[in-house]
Amino acid sequence: MKRKWLLYIIIILLCSNLITIYFLWNSRPVVESQKDTNNFVLYELEGKGDNWQVNDYKVLKTTTKIKRSLARLVYLGESNQLDQSTYFTFQVIEENKVVYSNEYTSEGGSISILLNIDDLGSIESELTKFDMDISRENIENTEIKLIWEDNNGKINEETIKLSIIDEVSDVYLKPNK
Repeated sequence: MKRKWLLYIIIILLCSNLITIYFLWNSRPVVESQKDTNNFVLYELEGKGDNWQVNDYKVLKTTTKIKRSLARLVYLGESNQLDQSTYFTFQVIEENKVVYSNEYTSEGGSISILLNIDDLGSIESELTKFDMDISRENIENTEIKLIWEDNNGKINEETIKLSIIDEVSDVYLKPNK
């Protein structure tokens, strides 16, 4: 009878030790060198000028690529000021460097600016030397420059400084392993 109890106690101790070792192994702290290694960082920005508002502009940087995309523009004036426009261009500027741009022109009709500003498109590329050095401080200096022709044929220009409204990094999502 004593042998049977002794066997139960040994099995229980062995199981509890295995469980303790498992939890200790999976809850070890992040090594200092791992804390700063992001597999990705995502910034969401927006800004407002006198004539335009920029919403949902995103910059996603991974260890190998960068994607800039999905900005939405809102015209703050009357829609009848632009409905016959034949020219519209925008540039995304980071640290005084144009990183993304597009231009829309038309002859003999409008380019329908207001119908095509819900998504300014996106650009994705391998990381360049410039992109590798991108940090929160660089992204905070992002501007969007807009140039458009109104219905009177007048060329207008506005530069909007963007602000970071959200930042997500896998440093915050990684389990402590």
